Amino acid sequence: MLKPGGVFGAVVWVSFELLPLAGALMGAVMGKAPPPPNPGAPPPPPLAWKDTAVSDKLLKDAGFELADSSDDVVNFELPDLDVAMKYSALPIWDKIAALESDGSVPDAWAKYEAGWPTIAKEKGHLGSFAGFKIKGVYRTIVAKKPA
Repeated sequence: MLKPGGVFGAVVWVSFELLPLAGALMGAVMGKAPPPPNPGAPPPPPLAWKDTAVSDKLLKDAGFELADSSDDVVNFELPDLDVAMKYSALPIWDKIAALESDGSVPDAWAKYEAGWPTIAKEKGHLGSFAGFKIKGVYRTIVAKKPA
């Protein structure tokens, strides 16, 4: 519980290029692209608070005063392509491991690794520059609990 006068900080995803990349990579593993979300479906949990109307309302309903917020672009550059390939798998790691362990796609990791360079290049994360590049937009929120 935050004391009166205390400051609360949060960071929420507004957009993140890793999610579409991971979806395309999952398509390489499964042999077909994953289905799009149903119309009107809420955004996935990492993006659920991206709308200021949602995040600000949650804070106000909890008794906080919004002190500041900003949307910031953060660029990630990974020079080690092996690390970049593993990083790209983070959102789907458990799914790939499960496909391989339950036998439904026994070579899931091999398919992922085979598809990664082509898909990462198609999505603009590999190219004429050194290493792997990806970006996200993050909303930083600072709120205060009234005294």
